[in-house]
Amino acid sequence: MKKFLSILALFFVVLVSGITLCACSEKDTHSDYEQNENTNEYSIILPSSTLFEIEADKIMAKEKSKVSLQITLKDLSYEISAVLANNVLCNQEDENTFTFTMPAKDVFIDVNLSQIKEILSTENVYYALENPTEKIAKSRDEDKTFAKDNFKISYKTSLINPQVSIFSTNQEIISNEAISDVINHKNILNNKTNYSEFTIDLSKINYGTTYLYINVMSDDLSININETLIKKIEVVEYGTINLDRWQETINLDLSSLNIENYQNLTILVTDSQPQYSCNYSFSSSINNKFCSFDIQYTPYHSYFVSVYYLDNNIMKFLIVNEAKEGNEEVGFNQYKLSKLTFCKDNSSINLKITN
Repeated sequence: MKKFLSILALFFVVLVSGITLCACSEKDTHSDYEQNENTNEYSIILPSSTLFEIEADKIMAKEKSKVSLQITLKDLSYEISAVLANNVLCNQEDENTFTFTMPAKDVFIDVNLSQIKEILSTENVYYALENPTEKIAKSRDEDKTFAKDNFKISYKTSLINPQVSIFSTNQEIISNEAISDVINHKNILNNKTNYSEFTIDLSKINYGTTYLYINVMSDDLSININETLIKKIEVVEYGTINLDRWQETINLDLSSLNIENYQNLTILVTDSQPQYSCNYSFSSSINNKFCSFDIQYTPYHSYFVSVYYLDNNIMKFLIVNEAKEGNEEVGFNQYKLSKLTFCKDNSSINLKITN
């Protein structure tokens, strides 16, 4: 009987110990689980792109911690329109820095880009009408470095000496090396700049699309100007640009010339932007003191007019006098600063030629 009670007591001790051990084991397991839950970190998955680089200040983060993203654009033809963390809009801290609060799960980052928008006019500066609208043509090999495209920046407010800088967003298409220095054209009466001009060397460009950032600042402390134009430029193959053409007439008055044979004269009319190939030469049809020529004119372009003759194989140029015809309502056809422009289709201009 005593032996039975002893066995029973021993069984009871073992049973109680087992229950206690199980209870401790369950408590320890739950404690470890709580600790893992409190210290758990989640992944931040970044996208890859040829248009931008993105970095995060951490690749793993705890719930409710702040994560910072730094985005650097490789192609400045684009701008950041939105940055999303699991389709939730991130906070924008500055131009390239975005933040979000880490949720209790992995996060996938999305970066949405949009092409930058053109700005062709600001409060004081505008992109002149005679400039290329969007496309320019890469020159042919035979054109070498003579083929250049002219760009003009005009001013609503007269500036003494504007500081103009030009930057191309895609250096592989139009490099800064292809862009000339800026020349300011001043009014001789008040010494203020009417417009600024630069050229692009068409032999140093490549096919594709870029944007020109044209920043204008004033060195006059009384006029606080810091404005930027943005112009989209597409470089295409020579001969593929199709532009409107106007039919125009040039009337020449040669009556003041003291020459014997007018057929010795040659008149050249040349588009100032040579890749459009709108060039004309007249000579054999000049028979008297008054003559007319028709040309195909590209709207908003400016043309050079040259009149010359050969004297003992020496080329002698004559003077093409300035002219302005029209009115404020319809505009003016004019020859000014050695450049010819028309304001409408099927019109004419009278130019007087003198020695």
